[in-house]
Amino acid sequence: MRQPFVQAIALLLLLSCGCGPKAAREQASAPEPTPAPPARAVEKAVLATIPLPAFGTAIALSPDGRRAYVTVQGGIVVVDTGAARVARTIATGDTPYAITLSADGSRGYAVDLGQQELLILDLVGGRVSGRIALGPPSRPVLGPGVGLAPNGGTAYATIGRPEGQGYDMLRIVDTASGDTSQRGLDFHPGPLVVARDGLLWIAGCVGGCSDGSLRIIDPSAIGTIAKIDLASLQGAITMSPGGRRVVVANGRAGSVSVFDAPTRSLVAVIPVGAEPAGVAASPDGQRVYATTLQSGELVAIDVATSRVVATAQLGQSPRAIAVSPDGLRAYVTHSTPVVSVVDLTRLFP
Repeated sequence: MRQPFVQAIALLLLLSCGCGPKAAREQASAPEPTPAPPARAVEKAVLATIPLPAFGTAIALSPDGRRAYVTVQGGIVVVDTGAARVARTIATGDTPYAITLSADGSRGYAVDLGQQELLILDLVGGRVSGRIALGPPSRPVLGPGVGLAPNGGTAYATIGRPEGQGYDMLRIVDTASGDTSQRGLDFHPGPLVVARDGLLWIAGCVGGCSDGSLRIIDPSAIGTIAKIDLASLQGAITMSPGGRRVVVANGRAGSVSVFDAPTRSLVAVIPVGAEPAGVAASPDGQRVYATTLQSGELVAIDVATSRVVATAQLGQSPRAIAVSPDGLRAYVTHSTPVVSVVDLTRLFP
């Protein structure tokens, strides 16, 4: 009964990118960048194209890089990265939309597009081991996000309701007991990342979502630590593996914003091309990669200089991206049912 509902939501989101103490209001501004040399256009960077049963909305890699987990309509597709083929599909029903993995890679947590439940995945056994209700089905303002505390003890899911149709909130789940709690949010939340200190960086928008906004909150305390204006409605958000940098794709502005996580300060706003959708960082945090929906490119950014140094044409409206633990490969979903395997050494020789 819910298939037409979630399919309609998926189409809408596919067509629009991304679409206590008193909080300190921060304006995300940075000096005007100096003109950069033209980026290299790299050819033949795609090593393989892996067919999927449906287009993937999110992708996560196992800690050893041997498996990629892709959320699609009705399930989680497990990709054998060594063989570059689909190994199995974990049937979930509905539409899992966002996914995160435990540090040891044994468990996964996914939230569905209708914001109804948090799926607990046994990745060793290849099955859904639990379902935690989040609320009645609804059309999200932005795609819901999911994150996991550094110790794996708490999972977080964002719930965004249309204006006048409920409350925006963060659902907090004890992964051992399944107990849940919630806290209200003063904006429409989307994707999130969890920092090493346990703080949540949540990207979203306010009101009619003409502008993007970033919130930093302590889930154990009342209030908001920081509110940061973004260049536009966001696409995706990521944190470098070392926790130093947070990167947000500014979908409508055609740029990415790079933040220094410890100081919560803006480092740079970097133009990357029309409608950046996915972002990921290299293991050492020195490189950032962004996918652009309109131009169909993978854009490589040198964090030290805040400049685009290379681009690779992928085609098929690339979306989510994950980088292998050794930094040599990227796995990219598209608005078509495939995953591209990209040789990152072609972009950073």
